[in-house]
Amino acid sequence: MPKSFIKMWTDALDDEWFVSLNMTERGLFLTILLLCKRGADSGHISGKNVSQLSAMIGTDRRTLTKFLEKCQPLGKITLEHGDGYCVLRVTKYKEWQRVRASGTDKSTGDIPENSGKDASPNPKKVPKSRADNIREDKSRAEHTSGGKDPPTKTANPDHKAAIEFWCQQYEDKFGLAYNFTGGKDGAAIKAMLKTFGLETLRDLMTRFLDWDDDWIKNHGGYTISQLRSQVNKVAQRIGQPQGMKVMSDQTRRNLITGMEWAKASREISNAGK
Repeated sequence: MPKSFIKMWTDALDDEWFVSLNMTERGLFLTILLLCKRGADSGHISGKNVSQLSAMIGTDRRTLTKFLEKCQPLGKITLEHGDGYCVLRVTKYKEWQRVRASGTDKSTGDIPENSGKDASPNPKKVPKSRADNIREDKSRAEHTSGGKDPPTKTANPDHKAAIEFWCQQYEDKFGLAYNFTGGKDGAAIKAMLKTFGLETLRDLMTRFLDWDDDWIKNHGGYTISQLRSQVNKVAQRIGQPQGMKVMSDQTRRNLITGMEWAKASREISNAGK
């Protein structure tokens, strides 16, 4: 036996009666349509009495009676009852279920039970799943690259070394692990590495953690973001003659380059104001 379905046209939202129904009442109406379809498809359902009809629909007698009071005056649904029978009829059932001029669905409302691959000579194309699309994209990529894996980015070892150095120095000083924030802290270290290089940045980190500054201790804190905001001041401190003596030639060159770059950046920024 073919499976059935009901039609629910979008112009129901232009019907004043349907729009006036609350969600419970709309559910009752849709359930009644489904029962009419599953029955003889003649637009009615029947039982011995209203209580039995209520049970069939899945509600109680009081709720169904209240719903019918809203439907019967407008002729949307009628209730006929007599000795031992009760018939609930959707008066415009065929109008709800027929194909309308504005519709594109020309089916009768029945779906063949065997609606698989060979059910019709022109089956509709089944949308591909996300997994199928991923497999196809991978297959095309392998075909384009000749089966070779695409080149991968190589992580900068200095970036990892700088992070590990900072975390270790912080733990040695305060006795607690540093709560490293991947995106924010990682970007700050990457920017400072670009300016100073690994060797000088390590020296700057050490000097910053040893810096006895009231504002940093009581407000800013010894964090990577504070190091980046104060790095030029730290560089100036260790760039003084007494600091220069204890630095290696490479550290001194990197520090001077970084300070010149920072100065040039400030001049460009001021010129744009």
